[in-house]
Amino acid sequence: MEKMAIKASSCLVCKKRSMHKLFSAENKGIQWKYYRCYSCDLIKIHPIPSKQQLRKIYSYSNEEKQARTNRIINLLYKLPLGKILLSLYNSLLIGKRYSMVLKLANRGSLLDVGCGSGHFLSKFQDQNIIKKGIEVNKTLAELARQRIGKENVYVTKIESFRTAAKFEVITLWHTLEHLAKPDKILNKLNSLLSKNGKLVIEVPNGQSLARKVFSRHWQLLMPGQHLYFFSEKSLRKLLEKNGFKVLKINYYGIVSYSLSSSVANLLISKGLNFTLSVAVSLILFLPTILFNFCAFKWRENLMIIAVKK
Repeated sequence: MEKMAIKASSCLVCKKRSMHKLFSAENKGIQWKYYRCYSCDLIKIHPIPSKQQLRKIYSYSNEEKQARTNRIINLLYKLPLGKILLSLYNSLLIGKRYSMVLKLANRGSLLDVGCGSGHFLSKFQDQNIIKKGIEVNKTLAELARQRIGKENVYVTKIESFRTAAKFEVITLWHTLEHLAKPDKILNKLNSLLSKNGKLVIEVPNGQSLARKVFSRHWQLLMPGQHLYFFSEKSLRKLLEKNGFKVLKINYYGIVSYSLSSSVANLLISKGLNFTLSVAVSLILFLPTILFNFCAFKWRENLMIIAVKK
């Protein structure tokens, strides 16, 4: 499947007509095609969803409903200690991000693009840091305003965001892959950064082993929501084209539910009972942690820290 010679439009990064079809996947009755660039390994969805399709895809009203599209998380919500375990996992994840960004932001200003319900920004309550968030989902934005203040959250698209302020750090936690025009977004973010400002981006790793093994059953594929899957090479090139210099690259996801959920997705597609499929994937949860510990560049999440040139 990796080498089907079916060409699509030119690559967003390379501008070459070097994109070939990988596979198709369905979500809510809509068929999506995925193409990979042989030059930089960028993967993109085709076609880009319409506004009507996006409203259908993003029909969940809160983060819990979104999270429960993952079969493992859905099961954990039904277990007595499930929510506690998920809360602990999310707290550790946000705490790790907070510690890293705190060193970059120092006592400056921080903008979180796609801030959700504001959990990440709320960690900065006791620091002398000006914090702002952008969120298009009105329900999530209202929760964020309750956590960090109404004046600190903008309900708008980043393309429409206007401010005279400059930010020392801008973060995008699994946001860039949702945006139809990431090249223009990066150019806009460059203009919002102060001199030597830092940009922190975390996205699903398009070159992860899970993506290659599970293909259309990969949990992080999220058809219609994730429009692009970046490799280290493609994201680096896109950043450099838009006025950034890459400082650091990391691969995250040692403890992750998505790999186990991908196993469940695959087993269910083969006709195995839902409950049994999830049970098998849970049994494999600890081995997947061991695999992720050793995998490094094959892990499911790619994070890049870049500086404005």
